[in-house]
Amino acid sequence: MKKIFIYYPSQHIGGAQIFFEKIAKILDKMGYQIGIFSNTKEYIEKVLVESGIKVNRCCTTDNETERFINEDDFILLTSFSYLYSIATKIDLSRCQKVIFFDLHPSNVIGQLPLGFLFRYKNFVLSRVMPYLLFYPTISQTRNIIQEGIKARCISFLCAKNYELNEFAFNLNARPLFIPIPIDVPLISKPIRDYGGVINILWVSRLDIDKVKILNLLIEDVEDFNRKSPESKVVLHIIGDGKAKSFIRTTKHTEVKYYGVLCKEELWRFAISSINCSYGVGTAALEIAALGIVTFLIPSMDEYSYYSNTSNRYLPLYMVDGCDVAVEKKHKNKTISFEHSIRMLIRNGAEDGVRCREHVKSFHNEAKIIEALLLMISSNKESENFVRSVSKLRLGWMQRTLLRLRNHVYKYV
Repeated sequence: MKKIFIYYPSQHIGGAQIFFEKIAKILDKMGYQIGIFSNTKEYIEKVLVESGIKVNRCCTTDNETERFINEDDFILLTSFSYLYSIATKIDLSRCQKVIFFDLHPSNVIGQLPLGFLFRYKNFVLSRVMPYLLFYPTISQTRNIIQEGIKARCISFLCAKNYELNEFAFNLNARPLFIPIPIDVPLISKPIRDYGGVINILWVSRLDIDKVKILNLLIEDVEDFNRKSPESKVVLHIIGDGKAKSFIRTTKHTEVKYYGVLCKEELWRFAISSINCSYGVGTAALEIAALGIVTFLIPSMDEYSYYSNTSNRYLPLYMVDGCDVAVEKKHKNKTISFEHSIRMLIRNGAEDGVRCREHVKSFHNEAKIIEALLLMISSNKESENFVRSVSKLRLGWMQRTLLRLRNHVYKYV
């Protein structure tokens, strides 16, 4: 039996944690033995054990290097954000294959001291400066990403994630995509009259990046309720976090908070009480799978652009493939909040079905199993890739600048 070990240390729930949880459950059903590299009981291990899955935790570390050591052969699953550091955290000498999941556009460039420059449109800032300052690192990264894609050791969540890496590292490859897997339940939202009150849902961690986007939605809801005498929108917020106090106050909108709900509680609440949902990522897909009309909102990366326009929403079924947020490339399709409510009133039942079918088409488990089997199968290229990853390190100057940048971010 092949042993799959996951490395994603986190005590908290979030999109990446849920992604690894879902992937682990799929692999468990396929007969793989699941393990976790961790010294403490992390979120992923906790939810897997609660689901009845046996999880082997590896917490043995080398006294000199302080790296995790596994004496058996194993396949490692981890986030692309650990590309430069995974070999400093885990002994890869018995690793048959390292599989990186790119779960955010900045997973890799975010680990470079000036990686944010790749997001600028200015040619000098986005191309000349990074290559001038860190050409050896960028060149080495390009080669290893190309090697990893060819060896089926790197997958991308959606087109946006690959496109930013393609631009930053001048890639020329055929990427493999593994989107967020979603269980589509047999139950779905019954058709119900709105009766003058429209109940909308927001589900997410209430961290500062999510709250900034949530405040854009609240701004639009407030404006709608102030202008609309015939319909009123009530906003229901599920989730919790340190930035809850930064949520803007309202004069014309009733806002209800429910804290964190488990999946079954969320399903029951959404089906019984919610008319439509606004969000990004896993949360948006989970609600859409119930047949509830779901509108995607901008990702945090696009906050500065979409904060200056009222057209910042997009029905889930209108996005391209596996995209799970409104990006700049969608600007010709986006609609205003008022338009989204009019769509809901006019075509709510049909659009709910379309959202559910979109999830079935692009996020169903069968397609993801097929892609996972491709990745897990070992080959000569994947063995070479493990050796390349074992040698990959950031230079001392990059590490110093990165520590300085992260230190500054704490106080910004």
